[in-house]
Parts: sequence; structure tokens; C-alpha cells
Amino acid sequence: MHKLFILIFFISITYSVQSQEFKGTRAVGLILGLSQNNTNNGVGVSTPGSVPQAGISFRVSPEFTYFVSNNWRIGGNLNFEHYNKIFYPNDPSIEFTNKANTVGGAFVATYHHWLSEKIALLFEPSIGFNRAQTELSNQGVIQKDNTNVGFLNANFGVLFIIKKRFGIDLTTSFARLVYASSTIERPNNPNSDFQQNNFTFLFLGGDALSVLSNVSVGLKYFF
Repeated sequence: MHKLFILIFFISITYSVQSQEFKGTRAVGLILGLSQNNTNNGVGVSTPGSVPQAGISFRVSPEFTYFVSNNWRIGGNLNFEHYNKIFYPNDPSIEFTNKANTVGGAFVATYHHWLSEKIALLFEPSIGFNRAQTELSNQGVIQKDNTNVGFLNANFGVLFIIKKRFGIDLTTSFARLVYASSTIERPNNPNSDFQQNNFTFLFLGGDALSVLSNVSVGLKYFF
């Protein structure tokens, strides 16, 4: 995957052509994301000091956009995410689980740098809001988080056009700024409930490995 991004990047430095005529075209799409991590069984990479984990996450995001020019497409999307992770999965004495469901939406603008009539590099800034409900369970002790998230995000990737009407894009995170407001509830000990707020900035998903392991696939129909 990373070789494909590098090849397309170097081609774009020296070669650019006019795209097909897309101005005035609408697009509906579905973005799918799936990530599986199991650092105990060789799927994924465990770095020194990291916590062994196993789990899966997925994302479904329907989208509607409109080409205001051949290069710019604007619109919005809805976002639905779920993940379920087990930490220290081979040690029941300290094992704990983390489950989360997220719903939200975003305003999206996408810039296309056309390499040919069939291939374009993408740069995709967006601004949006998500609400996440998380449950952490550790040896019968449960903690619930309700988090409201506002974010500025920028993805990059590549779009492949298939017979003009259809497209497939591959995107991953370039930079992300997040403001999160969380309410922490502990049903076993209500007196310990509290609220916290924080800003987070991630560049390239936090590390180069995240860029390659968290690629989203988008399906597009142009009309």
C-alpha cells in the first residue's frame, strides 16, 4: 500500500493533466473502514512499552458531495463507528475490555489533483462532530464514558475512476485536531464520577504505521 502512495506522489510532481468534465456533477458514496489488531498473534505490531491487545473496529460513512469545479468537490457525510478491544488478552488476571459506538457527521471539501482522466490525488479537509459512548470493563468494574467530539481533519489519498460513473478512493489521515468533552461514570462507585476536557493533535495518525494500517476505502457513484 505505501509503495502505491509513494509512486503516485512522485508521478504527480512531474505530470498533471486536465480531468474529465466533472463540474456540476453530484456524487453519492459509501466510505468503509476496517481495522484489525492482534499484537499477540502477529497481526499488527507491538512496540516497546505498548499494551498487548486484540480487537476489531469498523466504520460506515454515507456521503453526498457536489463538484463546484473539476478540482473541488464539497458536501457532507454521516459517520457510524464501532470498536471492541481486549487488552492483555492472554492474562485473565489483568485483562480488560473497551467497547465504543460513535455517531456523527461532517462537512467535507475534497481537492483533486488529476494525474490522468482516471486517477487523482486527493486532499480532503473536513470539520465535524461525533458523539461516542464507551464502556470499559475490568474484573467486574465498569466505567462508562459519554464523549462529545468536535474535530478538524485532513485526509489524503487517491481516487480511481471506473467508466466515469464509478470511483474507488483510498484515504488515510494526514492531520487531525480534536476537542473532546467527556463525562465519566462509574456505576460501582458513583461518587467518583467526573468530567474532563482535552485537545488532541495527531499528525499522520500518530505514526507512520497508523497511516498504512488505517486506510479507508470509499465507493463513489457520479451522476
